[in-house]
Amino acid sequence: MKIIEPSAIIIENELAELSICQRIDRCASVCYQRPPKPTEEEAEQFCRNLIDLEHLPALEFAIVHLSMPCGYHDEVKAEKYLQSSISGTEFIVSGSIRAFMEANIDDATTEFLASYLPAFFQLEDQEEFDGTDFVSDIRFAAPEEIPWQHKHVAVRVICSRAISHELVRHRPCSFLQESQRFCKYNESIIFIHPKWVTETLLMDKYFEEQCWLIESMYKSRSRLGLSPQQARGILSNDTKTELIIYASLLEWKHIFKMRCSKAADPEMQRIMIPLREQFQAEYPEMWEVEK
Repeated sequence: MKIIEPSAIIIENELAELSICQRIDRCASVCYQRPPKPTEEEAEQFCRNLIDLEHLPALEFAIVHLSMPCGYHDEVKAEKYLQSSISGTEFIVSGSIRAFMEANIDDATTEFLASYLPAFFQLEDQEEFDGTDFVSDIRFAAPEEIPWQHKHVAVRVICSRAISHELVRHRPCSFLQESQRFCKYNESIIFIHPKWVTETLLMDKYFEEQCWLIESMYKSRSRLGLSPQQARGILSNDTKTELIIYASLLEWKHIFKMRCSKAADPEMQRIMIPLREQFQAEYPEMWEVEK
């Protein structure tokens, strides 16, 4: 049994160095608490398996930013999970791999994506399609062209199950979370140290004893042959969980407004107030007054 403090850290810079397939695999690995796939080929096969099985949430963790003529505006703006802005004569469209896969978009956009991201986008005559001579007025947007509202940031959060239940209510976000259904806690169960324990006299020992008891009951279920999804019912809301949250800077700004307020859960404030300081240092543009 182990008791730790909660934490949250921006991991976007780390993920930005990876290919799209490796990025998706790295984020998905949190669900099963497994190491990431060691090679690009294995990561790509993992992504193809997700598509074959129609397990698509992990494909939300890679964003594509496209620049196209403004004539595409009426068609794209109707798509629920694509974000768009007009900048001069250019139309900037942002969305996750999953959002573009599921969108009803024009043939030119589909062909462009298939030419550059064939692991995710396929044409009916893909074998005959050669993107080397592909001509289009669609392109990937340059970093300086992307409005800050379109930029997405991934954060790793380690918290209690109770707090994770609050976090996943932010619908515009994408979430991947450690699965108690599949993860086996044979060696040690980790719990989050609540703030109220340290603020209440003589409660540390009481809390620790409860954690020992929960771990003992969980392991007893496991010894009886119960699967992780059957044994997990005994685990408390203080049990540690790990999430990766992916959201636009605009949504993160809303999250901080809600979760750093005086009305927020004190356990949530412990995570979100320090995380807000990280965002203020890393993304100052999101804090500027909008004109």
